[in-house]
Amino acid sequence: GDLEVSYHHWTDTMASLQKARHAVDALGCFRPLAEIRIAQGRLREAMNLYERGLKLATEQGGPVLRGVADMHVGMSAILIERNELDAARQHLRVSEELGDNAGLPLNPYRWHVAMAMIKKAERDFDGALELLEVAERRYVGEFYPDARPAAALRAVIWLDQGRLADAMA
Repeated sequence: GDLEVSYHHWTDTMASLQKARHAVDALGCFRPLAEIRIAQGRLREAMNLYERGLKLATEQGGPVLRGVADMHVGMSAILIERNELDAARQHLRVSEELGDNAGLPLNPYRWHVAMAMIKKAERDFDGALELLEVAERRYVGEFYPDARPAAALRAVIWLDQGRLADAMA
C-alpha cells in the first residue's frame, strides 16, 4: 500500500534492467510506474513516464519493441482523464496499428478498457459496457494488481445510468 516505496522499487528494477540491456523488460516497468503516479493523482508525471518509455523504445532502433503499444494505451487513458478524447482515440489507433506483437499480454485488456472509458465519456453507456465485457475476456493475470478492474468500471457506468441496485451487487 505504500505507493512511494513501490515507485522507488520499480525505478530501481527498471534501472537494473536497462543496465543489463533488457530493453523490453525495462519498457514494461514504465506502465506500473505510471499507474502508481495516476493513483497518486500525478497525471503529468504519468504522461512523462509513458513518453520516456516511447523514447526508450525508439532509441533502440530495429523492430518495434514489445511494449510500445502499451505506452500508447497508457497515454490514451491519461488523455481520457483530461477529456481529450480525440487525442486518446488517436493513441488507441496507433496501438492497434502496431499490432499484437507490439504489446505486452495485458495490452488488449487495457485497450478495451480505455475505449470503454471513451464511450462512457461520450455517454454511450451500452457501448462502454460491451467493451468492458470484451476486456474481461481478454484479461490475463499479472504479478501486480489490476488498478482499474473492469467490474469496478462497470459499476461506475451503472451508477451513471442510475442503476444503483446493479452497481451495489
